Amino acid sequence: MSTISNAAQIMVDKLVADLNSETPLSAEDQLLVAKALDTMKNSTTFETALIAVVEEHFNTADAALTAAKNDINAAKTSIETQSTNLDLIPGIQTSIDTSLSDMNTSLDTSLATIAPSVRDNVRGVFNKHQIGYYQVDHSLTAYVGQNGYQYAPANVASLDNYATGEFYTFVDFGNQTTSVRRALIIRVKSDGSVSTASHAAQFFTSGIYGFCPFADGSSRLCRYDAGTLSIQKLGAFSWEFSKAVDYQNIYYDKASKDLYCVSGGFLHTIDATDGFTTIGDVTFINVEAFEAWALENGHLRADSFVNYFNGSRGKNQVSNQGNRFDAPMIVSIMGGFSNTYTKRAGFDLTSGIMTADYPLTNYFSVYNTAITAYDTTTSRAVWLSWKGQAMFRDVYGVMERQSVELFSLANTHRDDNQRMYTPVMVAFSHIHKCLISDVSGYDYYTSTSAAYWQACGLSFGR
Repeated sequence: MSTISNAAQIMVDKLVADLNSETPLSAEDQLLVAKALDTMKNSTTFETALIAVVEEHFNTADAALTAAKNDINAAKTSIETQSTNLDLIPGIQTSIDTSLSDMNTSLDTSLATIAPSVRDNVRGVFNKHQIGYYQVDHSLTAYVGQNGYQYAPANVASLDNYATGEFYTFVDFGNQTTSVRRALIIRVKSDGSVSTASHAAQFFTSGIYGFCPFADGSSRLCRYDAGTLSIQKLGAFSWEFSKAVDYQNIYYDKASKDLYCVSGGFLHTIDATDGFTTIGDVTFINVEAFEAWALENGHLRADSFVNYFNGSRGKNQVSNQGNRFDAPMIVSIMGGFSNTYTKRAGFDLTSGIMTADYPLTNYFSVYNTAITAYDTTTSRAVWLSWKGQAMFRDVYGVMERQSVELFSLANTHRDDNQRMYTPVMVAFSHIHKCLISDVSGYDYYTSTSAAYWQACGLSFGR
């Protein structure tokens, strides 16, 4: 504005003063104002100055607007990002829930792949458990009487359900199952509590059998025989229901926990108490088509059956020979009559049902602690014990070492008419570190005082 003439400046000052005082402009002043305005209008210097002022303000405004625009865009981007993150929350929650659910079941699988020494240190159980027979936590059966029931278990099926933390065992004595040598179904719940059911005769005499997991969290004994599938009533020696099926194959749906089978060519679900339900028009022409459908849908195999043995189990024995027993070492048998009639299995939500390796035979020392010759007037109680270490392998290949010391009580004593029959490790749970064992024997003092004895119990490792 410095380019404006002094005359114009003086005129403007006077004009302002007059206006402030409300003095009317004289004719001479009005003429001077007109000339001044005309001069400014025709002045390129003034025009340039005025444009410069306007441009300066525009530049400032433009900079402010640009900054505001950038702030708005940044806020928009942040809002969009947060919105996307919010949309991800349900999926993230599902992923977390799934990961936590699978963590326990996959841990043992992962540990089975690392070096044994590292694995055992991580598990913290290797060589740290001991089991004593007369510290038995649960006496399953125990009896002394005149009947001959020295037979050992003939059939055994067990299942460690890693998805629920429960352990199940079925055991019977074939055609020697009686009111004394009772068949048993044992359930160890996730909290370590034990429940049992017993039966005074064979529950069934043919077919194949094993445990399957159900949607209610239980595992039930199932039997497949001549095209019929029977489902056990939980906690009892009775069948909840039976149904004709096309194949023995049973599959587990990880999402719904349903069990699937095929009956009459149609797909069915198996409910633990309500029986079979047909699923729409889903049909299969053969077992291969059923297997392909299950694989495509990610379903898990849920059945692991074993043959049933209808006879009695042999009775190896250690006999008293007056001042010693005739075998310093005995073989402790695991399970039932043989591999063919014993099934140790595990189930998880990653691999489904798997079969554990049959353990190697273990040798145990046999001791007597109070053996002396008999006389005609006195009978003496004799304690027998068998001791040793057993290695149990689970479905993941993880080994568990147990120091076992089981005792059996002989009621009377006579030179060569006293014996202990081969002790049996009926079943072992890797989840609960518990052993089901069975031992029996025979005592003779006179022809009218022979006594057979047996005991079957469950002990937790300590």
